[in-house]
Amino acid sequence: MKMKRSRVLSVGIVVLIALLTLAGCGSSDGGGSAGDLELQLDLAELSEKALDAGEYQYEMVALDTGKIDRVYINLDVNLLEDACVNVESSRSNADEFTAFKVKDEADIDAVKGAIDSYVSTLLSEVESYNPEQVPRINNALTFTHGKYIFFVISDNNSAVQKAVNDYVKESK
Repeated sequence: MKMKRSRVLSVGIVVLIALLTLAGCGSSDGGGSAGDLELQLDLAELSEKALDAGEYQYEMVALDTGKIDRVYINLDVNLLEDACVNVESSRSNADEFTAFKVKDEADIDAVKGAIDSYVSTLLSEVESYNPEQVPRINNALTFTHGKYIFFVISDNNSAVQKAVNDYVKESK
């Protein structure tokens, strides 16, 4: 009887430890906390879905990753783990879908600051030669998921954001 009780107690302790361990893996807000498995996205595949959703009117091209700092001149590319920058091929329109993944979530604000600087530069450039792009740039959208930062200029920013959100949800 004594052995049966200790065996039941041992099994109960093992089950309790297992439940406590599993409870530490999730986050209560459904977002990406440090305890969660890191979100991994295929930025090329995601970009295709976002570009389809954005109703872009002109041909979009992905910039070579070695040229990103020529466009985002205030961006420290050493903060990035991955990037995919899609712009209108002639650069005469402001259309863009950009996805950055930072190495460390602490660097998200620095990358957002570089995006803000880029937007200011873009606005000053297009005001004189293509002023109809100004409202589109002013309505640009920046949002994040974990270590990922997304920047959108399109005729349908909310559809692009929904496509990204759906892709992220499918990838979890």
